[in-house]
Amino acid sequence: MNVTVDKLDLIQQILLIKDEKMLEAIASLIQTKRKSSDEVDGWEELPNSVKSSIEIAQKQFENGEGIPLNEVLAKYRKRYQV
Repeated sequence: MNVTVDKLDLIQQILLIKDEKMLEAIASLIQTKRKSSDEVDGWEELPNSVKSSIEIAQKQFENGEGIPLNEVLAKYRKRYQV
């Protein structure tokens, strides 16, 4: 399905709703889902040492350092005959 089309369809359906309690329920559902998806991120709960390691790895990636995933996979597939 096309996410944009789905969103537009939902907007159209919401615009037609006249029941205030239903609108409040929809708003509450959206708010609850947003909060739970924000909590899943978990960045703030990570120790500073882990955050630092992730940031270093991101910078290395941006600088073209490291080994492409397909090369790593090929190496270990060959080694372990997978």
